[in-house]
Amino acid sequence: MSSVANSVFTGVAAGMTTALVSAAASATQAIGQVGASILKVGADAEKSKVSFTTFLGSASKASAVLKDITKFAAETPFELPEVEKAAKQLLAFGFTAEQLKPTLTAVGNIAAGTGTDFSELAEIIGKAKTQGRLYAEDINQLTGRGIPIISELAKQYGVAESEVKKLVEQGKVGFPQLEKALVSMSSEGGRFEGLMTKLAQTTGGKFTNRQLVKIT
Repeated sequence: MSSVANSVFTGVAAGMTTALVSAAASATQAIGQVGASILKVGADAEKSKVSFTTFLGSASKASAVLKDITKFAAETPFELPEVEKAAKQLLAFGFTAEQLKPTLTAVGNIAAGTGTDFSELAEIIGKAKTQGRLYAEDINQLTGRGIPIISELAKQYGVAESEVKKLVEQGKVGFPQLEKALVSMSSEGGRFEGLMTKLAQTTGGKFTNRQLVKIT
């Protein structure tokens, strides 16, 4: 009996040891992964600061912009990397640091309402800014993404929707008119008003925001 008991005890002890070793290894791996994630976030933040400093020519301006961008991402359904990408695109196309927040808000509300990729829409708007006017291709890109730019411009100019493309072809629709249309659609009374906030309150939006809060 004694040898049997000893054998059982030895087996149990060995099993417990194996389980403890396995648990310790898993815990160590998890801690290592968390540490690696923290290091990656820190490295990404440094890269972002360097990048925005290059765009803005000032480390203090870069810090202020990044603070605004991080807050923007935390309060909307968009993730920080895509907001940073859109902001860099807008800066590259000539938008100023002061213009970023209202432009990102307009672009974000419209992207949220149409399901358009955030940075993709920012690129379309940025290209239109550098052109100084709209072309038929710009109108097609916007309407193809479900953005009712023709009806909005028709209201601005007080003409029928069928006349808008003619105005565009004649070079009479400049970037200021596009910008005004975007702001109108995304601000109070517009069809895309507050859609980022509404989408952020959904389960998916809240999850994204919680993840951002954890790493910032």
